[in-house]
Amino acid sequence: MSESVDVAIITVLREEYHAVRRFLQNAPLWPGSTKSPNTHAWVVGNIPTKQSNGAYSVVLAMPTKAGQEYIQPAIQATVDTFNPSYVFLCGIAAGIHANGVGNGDVIVSEMIWGYEYGKVAGGKFQPRLDNSYRADESLITLANALDYSPTLLANQMVLLKGRTPKIHIGTIASGNKIIDDFNYELVKEVLAANSRTIAIEMEAVGAIVCTRHFQSRGRNTPFLMIRSASDIPDHPNRKDSTQGTVERDLWKPLASMIAADATVQLIREGLPVGPRSQRVKDKPSSQLQRTIHKIECEEKILKAEMTVKNFQRPDGGVACACPQENSGCWTTASWLEALLLPPVDPATLGLVDSFAEFLVSKQNKDGGWPNVIDTVSSPAATGHAYCALSLYSRTIRPDQNDLLERINSALGQVRDYISASHAKPEILSTADIFYSLRLSLIVESQTQPSDLVLPLLKKLSATRLPEGGWPADGTQKMCVTNTSRALWLLLHFGLLKENDRVVKNAIKKLQAAMGDNDGWRISIRRIISPGRVGETILHNNTNCDALNLCRVLKKLPAGFIKVYNWLVSSQAPDGSWTLTEPSSDPDRFVPAVTWPTSEFIFTLKSIHLLL
Repeated sequence: MSESVDVAIITVLREEYHAVRRFLQNAPLWPGSTKSPNTHAWVVGNIPTKQSNGAYSVVLAMPTKAGQEYIQPAIQATVDTFNPSYVFLCGIAAGIHANGVGNGDVIVSEMIWGYEYGKVAGGKFQPRLDNSYRADESLITLANALDYSPTLLANQMVLLKGRTPKIHIGTIASGNKIIDDFNYELVKEVLAANSRTIAIEMEAVGAIVCTRHFQSRGRNTPFLMIRSASDIPDHPNRKDSTQGTVERDLWKPLASMIAADATVQLIREGLPVGPRSQRVKDKPSSQLQRTIHKIECEEKILKAEMTVKNFQRPDGGVACACPQENSGCWTTASWLEALLLPPVDPATLGLVDSFAEFLVSKQNKDGGWPNVIDTVSSPAATGHAYCALSLYSRTIRPDQNDLLERINSALGQVRDYISASHAKPEILSTADIFYSLRLSLIVESQTQPSDLVLPLLKKLSATRLPEGGWPADGTQKMCVTNTSRALWLLLHFGLLKENDRVVKNAIKKLQAAMGDNDGWRISIRRIISPGRVGETILHNNTNCDALNLCRVLKKLPAGFIKVYNWLVSSQAPDGSWTLTEPSSDPDRFVPAVTWPTSEFIFTLKSIHLLL
C-alpha cells in the first residue's frame, strides 16, 4: 500500500473523469513507481469540508474501458494502493422516464441489480432479482438529506432550460449493454421484472461486488453510485432507437458535470467519518504512536513478502520449512493466504497465481490436502488450503477464468472432506478444529455455528482447564497456542463474550505466561538420541497465535504490544522470520523459515487492521 486517502471516485469515460478533476483542489497526476505504477490515471487531490478547515483527500481513477470486466480491476487496484474509507462511482446513465427521471437529473443507487443474471426458457429471457446489492446505508441517508443546487456556470446549463435537476434514489439496473431500444424483448423483460428501476448503466454491479469482496476480507469499503441521466430511452418524444447516440453525446458533457458536482457536494457536506487529516490531528499521543506502528507494520509486511521468491520451488509451491526442501501444501496455503489478506501488494499477484495452481494440482482424491505432497490428507492442512483458495476465488482476476473454475471444483470436493471430518469430533485435535474452521474466522462473517460445527465447539469448551485457559492436547498443562485458538473460535461463533469471566481469566493466563521482553516461550521436548532431549526454545508461532486474538477482540490486550514490538524487531535482515532462536547448537531444532514468515505476515496484517 502506497498511501491512504479518504475517498476514491471512479469514473469510466473521459468526460466523467475530467468533470470530477475540475472540482478537486491540488490534484496532480499521482507519481507511480516500479513497484506501484500508476495504472488507472490516478490523481490525488482534496475536497474541502463545510464543517471545518479540513479537507477530504480524494483519489480519482479511471478503468481502461467501460464495462464490468474493467471496472473491477480498477477498483481493486485503487483500494489496494490507496486504502480509501469510501468508494464512489460517478458518471452518466440512461434514465427511465416512466419513473420520473429526466435529462440531467441526479441518480443515486439505493439498490444495484445485475439484470443479466437470469434464465432463458419458453423462448424468452427471465431475469432474476438474486443478483442485487444494497449500497451503503449511511451514504444513502446523506444523499437523501442532500439539498442539491448546481454550482455550474449558466452557460454550462443551457440544455436544462432553467430547470433544476432532481435527485432520484432507487434501483439501478446494471449490465454490460448500452440500452437504446426499450422495445427490445430482453429490455421489456428486464423492466417488467423490476418496475421500480430508475436508471440503467454498465458498471455499478461489478463495482459494488468488488467492494463486497474487500469487506469479506476485513476491509470496510462503503460504496455509493451517483450518476446523471444523459439519455432517456423510453421518453415519448424519442422517435426511434437511432436517436440514442445523438442524445447521449449531446447531454454527456453536462450530465458528467452534474454527476461530479453532486458527488463533490455530498462529500463536502461531510461523510459519516471525518477526514483522516483531522483524525490524525486530534489523536492523543498514544494514537500517534499507533500511527507510527502502522507505518512500521506496513514496511515489515512488504519486506517479508519479498522473501517468498527465495522459497518457491520449481513445481510452483513453497518449500516445507527450509528453502532447500520439497514443496509443502500447508506452507503454500499459508503463503497464499498471507499474500491475499489486505493490504495486498500487486507485485505478488503472479506468485499468488502459481501458488493457487500448485494447490489445485496437489489435492488428494478424498478432497483433502496433505501437509507434505503425496501423503495422507490432514484436517489442518486441508482447512488452510480451503481458506487460501477461497480467498483467491474472491479476487478479481478476469485473466484466470480457467484456474478459477478448477478452484471452484476443488472447493466443492473439499467441503465433503471437511464435513466428514467434522462428523468425528472425538478424533480431532484443537489444531484440526481450528484450521478446519479457518475460512469462517478470516473470510466469512458467520457467527451462528452449523449443526456440524457446534459439537466441535462444545468439545473445545469442555476441555477448558478449571483454573483457566486450554491445555496442550493430551495434557493438563495450559498451552498458549491452544488457549488462543480456542478463544478465537468460541468468541467468533458467539459461545463466549468478551466480558465473560472465562475470557478474562484466559487472557490473564496468557498475560501471566508472557516473557519479560520477547513474548511466550514453550518447552518442546525432542529425543535427539537415547538419553538426550532437546531444550526449551522460543516458539515464534505461539506468539502469532496469541497476537491473532486481536482479530476477534478488535484490540491488543495489555502487554501484547510488547510482543508486537518483539515480533517486528526479530525480523531478519532479509525480511524473514524463523521458528526458533538462532543457535549453533546442533541439538536445537533446524530453524524453519518458510511458513513462520508467512504466519508472521498474517499476524502483522491482523494487527494492521487495528492501527
